[in-house]
Amino acid sequence: MKNRSVTEIEFPRGSSLRELLQLSNDVAIDDLLEKSLLEPLDHLLSRPRKNLRAELVDLGVSIATEHRFINREQVEGIAKEARAILEVLHTGSLVIDDIQDGSQERRGVPAVHVLYGIPVALNAGNWMYFLPFRMIKFMAIAESAKLQLADELQSILLRAHYGQALDVGTDFTTIAQERIAEVSLALMELKTGALSELACKFGAIACEAGPHLIQALSAFGRKFGIALQMYDDVGNAFSAASSGKWSEDIRLKRVSFVISTAARMLSPENFEEMKKLLADGHENYLALRVFLTKHGVRDEARLQAQLYLAAAFSELQAGTPLTKEQFKTIERLQLRLMNAYE
Repeated sequence: MKNRSVTEIEFPRGSSLRELLQLSNDVAIDDLLEKSLLEPLDHLLSRPRKNLRAELVDLGVSIATEHRFINREQVEGIAKEARAILEVLHTGSLVIDDIQDGSQERRGVPAVHVLYGIPVALNAGNWMYFLPFRMIKFMAIAESAKLQLADELQSILLRAHYGQALDVGTDFTTIAQERIAEVSLALMELKTGALSELACKFGAIACEAGPHLIQALSAFGRKFGIALQMYDDVGNAFSAASSGKWSEDIRLKRVSFVISTAARMLSPENFEEMKKLLADGHENYLALRVFLTKHGVRDEARLQAQLYLAAAFSELQAGTPLTKEQFKTIERLQLRLMNAYE
């Protein structure tokens, strides 16, 4: 699947933009909005990315159409709109995350707020949370499906923000060791699981599939998102190419999956020893990496991520009849996720 730039997503322009803005005069401001909204984001959307959520959309649409009569043109249209909506939402969340984390880079280039300043980046990121509601309004699907999608979108955005509150507002050193694992899982389910859940069930809702299928895809998408975050955290912590992100997580004392695994595995004495490494400054992230590897945290975290992902795929296959092509797509997704964060 090719990466798309922001200009290939159908944002409101021309007469549709004027209709949306409802200005009292017919002033031409398209060029100014392009500069302050679209241009700052184009550099991020046009960079190489994993596109795992886009593939989740396609898988969900494919499974849903096996259960509903829908012509090819409608299927392609739904999949295209769903991919665009998920891409807009995810990109907006990245812009906001980078501001909150003080990140200097995203996908190998300066973060949006570094290039264009926090006011422009913050406004653009928030705009990308609201725009999908407008995109749903103009989809060529039943009105009942539009209402359900809008309701799901609102629910998932709220849940994701609760997850983000846990992420940015919780210092793992301030909560009991035995509580960290359950907090970490809740964080991943709300923050990362919610968006993947929407990606997977979007097509089923748009096609007006039955509640059983929507629920099955919802559960799978949520668990896939959790597994994605597990692999992301492990990759950040132990990949030689990701020391910047690992250092950032340590500096902010985030309740990551790696820290959660350490809290579950280490004795209270060893856990306190790990926290002392942190107290010496975030520059000790390499020493912490060595410590966690020595105590088996790296291998255990990788194993648990693999088991969680495998269980998610097994549950989907057990509850939903799959075609041979869909099964191959699932196998490909599994391999891509496992290899993406090595």
